[in-house]
Amino acid sequence: DTVITLNHGPVRGIKRLHAMVYIISGLEVFVFDLSKLAISFKWTACDDPTRRFLSCIEVGEDMVWTSIHKSPKLQLWDCEDGSLRRTINTFDSIQTLISGDVGLLPIPHSSKSSSMPLDPLMCRITAMYLQISAPSLLWVGLATGHLLVYDANTCIPLMATLRHVNAIRHIRTIRTSSHERSVNVVLTCGLGFRTRPGNQSLKTNTLDSYGVLLLWDCTMPRVKHYFDEMRSQQLPYR
Repeated sequence: DTVITLNHGPVRGIKRLHAMVYIISGLEVFVFDLSKLAISFKWTACDDPTRRFLSCIEVGEDMVWTSIHKSPKLQLWDCEDGSLRRTINTFDSIQTLISGDVGLLPIPHSSKSSSMPLDPLMCRITAMYLQISAPSLLWVGLATGHLLVYDANTCIPLMATLRHVNAIRHIRTIRTSSHERSVNVVLTCGLGFRTRPGNQSLKTNTLDSYGVLLLWDCTMPRVKHYFDEMRSQQLPYR
């Protein structure tokens, strides 16, 4: 057996990209080389001593996404040297979508402002998943129950919705196939479920205290984004 000592913090996430394994422990990102069975390099993702640890990690072909415990900010790093490329505030992303009236799926509130968390710190990131597609999509779950989808290449927020009543704890993609067709869906896990506005077929409060799995169409964010673009292009001619 090979024992690799990282630091005094627990390991919070592991992602593999080819021969490299990216590990978050404490406030650091470690890159483990499988061919050498050794740590290739590492970097510190946060210098704030009040922060306890990194909460989530995702890895693409040339980038690493991380989030910090009790923070609404996404960090984008270079895979090769660990340099910081960009920081994105999820609270600001929701504000952008609301102010532009684009990328919002139905939420269980009558007004747009009521779907907004009162405190930006409530938008802390609790789950993350990078869907490899064309273009690649980054699905981000928040403690408020919001689900955000970004274009992973441009970092543009494409969609936001609110269906869980509490934090989204896990996001994965699954593929079902048969002789007739194959379906790609994203699975989110969290507490409770909010019905769509006007849907009286299910009482929301009966599910508030239960764990719920929601299935999302993988093509939904792109379709929504295309419709929003088409609508914005038609506005000058109305």
